[in-house]
Amino acid sequence: MNVTDWRGNTYTLGDTILYPRMSGRSVEMQEAVVVDLYHVHYSRETWDWARLPEGEAVTAETPLRVRVRPTGRGSRKFYAVGKDVTILITDNITKVEARS
Repeated sequence: MNVTDWRGNTYTLGDTILYPRMSGRSVEMQEAVVVDLYHVHYSRETWDWARLPEGEAVTAETPLRVRVRPTGRGSRKFYAVGKDVTILITDNITKVEARS
């Protein structure tokens, strides 16, 4: 699956992104690698969000989730390394272009 960030850049599994994260009332930009992209739906069986089954139609009621693995590089040194994070609000994700 390919997703487009707010700048129009396409990202997918294995790409490096930046996303905002908070610690208390402080916000930082965190660098991470995308490890999973999936849509969810609200399940009336569990009364919670569940992964949309493969092949199901994506609608406005099936929001995107992006699971990432932080690299340890962040703008304010609130390091989050070694633990995958699921981003619920994906509108602020920015793809990082590879340096040459």
